[in-house]
Amino acid sequence: MVLLLGACREPVLAWRCASNADCDDRYACAGGVCRWRCGPRAQCPAGDACVAGVCAPSVVSSSSSATSATDASSAAATSAAGTSRAASSSSRVASSSDRAPSSSGAVPSSGFRGASSSEPSSSAVPPSSSAAPSSSACTGAACPCSLASPCRGGALCVAGWCRSTGPFGGGEDGDAVPAASEVNLATASLVGRASADAPSWRVVTLAATQVRLAAAPAGLAPADEVVLITLRGSGAADAGATTEGVGTWETFFVTGIAAEVVTLDHPPLRAPGGATGLDLAGRTAVVVRVPRYRTLQVPAGTVLTTSPFQPAALVGTDVMTDPVGGVLFLRVAGEAHVDGRVAVAGLGFRGGPPGPVYNDDAQQGEGRAGFGGMGAAAAAAYNATNGLRLENHGGGGAYVTGAGGGHGTRGQPGAKYHVTALADAGPEGGLPYDQDAGADTLTPGGGGGGVWMGRTTDGGCALTPGPGGRGGGILALFAGTLRLDGALDADGEAARSASKGSNQYGSGGGAGGALLVTVGSLVTTVGRVHASGGAGLAPAAACEAIYGAGTNRPGGNGGDGVIRVTLNDLNGDRGAGSAESRALLDAVFAPAPQLVRVPP
Repeated sequence: MVLLLGACREPVLAWRCASNADCDDRYACAGGVCRWRCGPRAQCPAGDACVAGVCAPSVVSSSSSATSATDASSAAATSAAGTSRAASSSSRVASSSDRAPSSSGAVPSSGFRGASSSEPSSSAVPPSSSAAPSSSACTGAACPCSLASPCRGGALCVAGWCRSTGPFGGGEDGDAVPAASEVNLATASLVGRASADAPSWRVVTLAATQVRLAAAPAGLAPADEVVLITLRGSGAADAGATTEGVGTWETFFVTGIAAEVVTLDHPPLRAPGGATGLDLAGRTAVVVRVPRYRTLQVPAGTVLTTSPFQPAALVGTDVMTDPVGGVLFLRVAGEAHVDGRVAVAGLGFRGGPPGPVYNDDAQQGEGRAGFGGMGAAAAAAYNATNGLRLENHGGGGAYVTGAGGGHGTRGQPGAKYHVTALADAGPEGGLPYDQDAGADTLTPGGGGGGVWMGRTTDGGCALTPGPGGRGGGILALFAGTLRLDGALDADGEAARSASKGSNQYGSGGGAGGALLVTVGSLVTTVGRVHASGGAGLAPAAACEAIYGAGTNRPGGNGGDGVIRVTLNDLNGDRGAGSAESRALLDAVFAPAPQLVRVPP
């Protein structure tokens, strides 16, 4: 676990800085402190004043004001240019990728500052528990706004409605309680909406603030929040060290909808794809509605989930028709009480399919560049062209057995097809990716390699050839308080497919997905947050008993996923710095978070 502690904290929970590069994009470095940007569309909390584009205590010195103006201008220019920061792993801040235009209309925020929703607005970042009303009788989504009647408390006026720009949202969707034991938020609602709470749509083109979707977004309305995320690419750039936008995500408010064209409140500040930043050719990007609940209850025995990435069945080749799914973002202004599970387990990149006919090799698992995204030309085939032993970035290789998918860690290789064939090499596990990219990048777990299309029954041993396990999906939860007695689950899927030849062969497990947990307070003693890899399949011991010892050739296990955490306190321990808190963090999170951010 990497635990990053901030510098000294002022009452407004403002981080020390030397330049704008030390602050997230909604903040500017003014007088050595990261301060909230402000303007006509983004006001300061009570007790603060907008001075030269940044929020500061009402009494400020002239020298501080001058510094604020200089640094705020510098930050705005940097943001407009879309430059990225090369922050080291020792100084990276877990990012929520919220976006709130400043007076320039295009300055985002990428950071959660950890203010508890219970803190008074005069001693916290602009309030996140609700959209501040423009009149005493107006609350939440019922708060209209205009230039003549602006929002208060740092809320943003979006399409005529006040919207909180804080990390936990404004609770506009109301209190959420599941009415069934399993609820798919891509197809159903927890709050009585006529449409689903968190549907997704494939992005066709992106230009400035306009996104053209594959279909008109039924259930999406102006003032809704959405996340734009690039899930998959193609070609060498996406397979290698340069990801060309794969995993990039950013949140927006919708300001208008015309048929399949959605207008966003600002242009993307992060490059979602291609050299120009907006080129999505050959890439899979989706827009997902982000529910903004006031409270969330997930009772024991209940599962909240979403649809898998590209739920359509595979037929041996990579046919991508309107691929969506696998991503769930939730904001909860107050308390999220999870006794059951919020799960995206096995909803990420797909396992490689088997060969289409008998004696045909399986295919690699899906990774961030697709199937066969790396090494396909160099991979040796056994009896057909599908045998791709080599790894790609995420998906496990496949030959006769399947290897595990990779993500935060590398997947395990699959077994050689025959223990005595010294020249034979088993398939390689999927390479790790996104393991040290900070919270600005989120990607699904890689799929496991499939298993050779061999015999299904021989001598009484019944086996089922098929694909490898799916990787875990993406879950991002932002909540003022998370009371966790259940689980947040992004595990990879365990392999289920095997076949028979001279030995018995298993498919590979999927890698764990991605979990981003951003909370003011975490209350837990027995809860679990996990994104572990799925197990590769070892054919049943009964088969080995029939054919002799050493004839089972298992698939590889999937690698672990990626967990990133930002929190204010754990069970009341501010900063979670006690030995008891550190031990509890290690017990709750599996694998250990690759990034933990707590304020001092």
